[in-house]
Amino acid sequence: IMNHQRGETGGLAVTSTRNGDRLRKCPKNLIRVLIVDDNMINRLVLSKLLSRMGFHDLKEVHDGQQAVDAVEGLWEDSGEAFDLIFMDVNMPVLDGLEATRKIRELPSGDQVYIFGVSADADASKCVESGMDLFIPKPVSIDIIRDAINRCA
Repeated sequence: IMNHQRGETGGLAVTSTRNGDRLRKCPKNLIRVLIVDDNMINRLVLSKLLSRMGFHDLKEVHDGQQAVDAVEGLWEDSGEAFDLIFMDVNMPVLDGLEATRKIRELPSGDQVYIFGVSADADASKCVESGMDLFIPKPVSIDIIRDAINRCA
């Protein structure tokens, strides 16, 4: 469990009070991950990195509204929640900051870790929107592993 910290830590802005037991104890192939990015190449890179790390339950969407709909739909269909969301910050239709705020209002919104991902976003705004952690682009397996370890 991470204490409620705010600030920059090794390039990763951290804030979380969620219990990381599921991320730590559950086999990676059972962790439900949502990748949200309007750029197909960025989605592909993140998906490939996560797959190489052992994450296989991956869903991809290309804007914030689709992310909100995916989170809401999974809960309504199965009563389950995503475990982890990689949320691009700058997207059309609904940006990552507003999508995060809306997801946090949903019944399963407090159960999911949301990692903001961007090359040029303000990490403090990401944290203020309800994201648990900010990851600067370009991402790598080491950065992803470090981010997950900070939550778990």
